[in-house]
Amino acid sequence: MARVENEMTEIQQSGSLFEVNIPEFKLLKQCRKELRMLTSCIEDWKTTPWRKVDVENMDIECKKFAKDIRLLDKEMRSWDTFVKLDGTVKNMLTSLRAVGELQNPAIRGKHWNQLINSTKVISLI
Repeated sequence: MARVENEMTEIQQSGSLFEVNIPEFKLLKQCRKELRMLTSCIEDWKTTPWRKVDVENMDIECKKFAKDIRLLDKEMRSWDTFVKLDGTVKNMLTSLRAVGELQNPAIRGKHWNQLINSTKVISLI
């Protein structure tokens, strides 16, 4: 991250030598901030023990992230980082729905063995 900050500063300084107005990279900084927050949050969630997964609160947080992403400048929507960020949130929301269903005792029994077979994990509990 510091490397990117240094590069942006160097570009701005070089632009001033030729009296060229270089943008402040506000959009890039905003997108990077959202990416850091989302990545940090999801990485924390990945370490949550199965029995402690709070689907409802995680879902609320993901929906907040999705809303924040939609509010980012429309110019960003074609950026690879934006596409990845948006995809990560959508995938997490889908995963949370599946986890919520698997936590439901009425559904768990039927699908639990399918999940174990698919993931090759002996026990998730």
